[in-house]
Amino acid sequence: MAHEVAEQAPVDYAGMKPFAVRIERLLAEIDEIKERAKDECAPLRDDIKQVLRELQAEGFHKEPFAIFMEMRKDAKRYNERRQALAEIHQPELEGILAAAAMQLELPLGTIATVTPIVGMDGKPKS
Repeated sequence: MAHEVAEQAPVDYAGMKPFAVRIERLLAEIDEIKERAKDECAPLRDDIKQVLRELQAEGFHKEPFAIFMEMRKDAKRYNERRQALAEIHQPELEGILAAAAMQLELPLGTIATVTPIVGMDGKPKS
């Protein structure tokens, strides 16, 4: 049994053109913004390179330092997300952390040191 192909209405390319022009204009704006940002960030990137040279001059290695910086960034992001969640679901979150400590066979004190609790002001609680 052969499938019949339904005839499609002709595409109104002229009607699509204004949308294409608008999108092209927006993409051009994005490209301009990216270029300005790249130019504005160049001095900061140079400053970072200088700090890394100073780091090496003090005897530190770039690779372990890069991992250290990544860990700090991850910890900051984790604490921000945890604080936002804690504001809404603190008791549930504490239960999950306690269950995780049991699952990992860690004393609750260990999990607490791994996952610092932050207050509403973003500062670690004692």
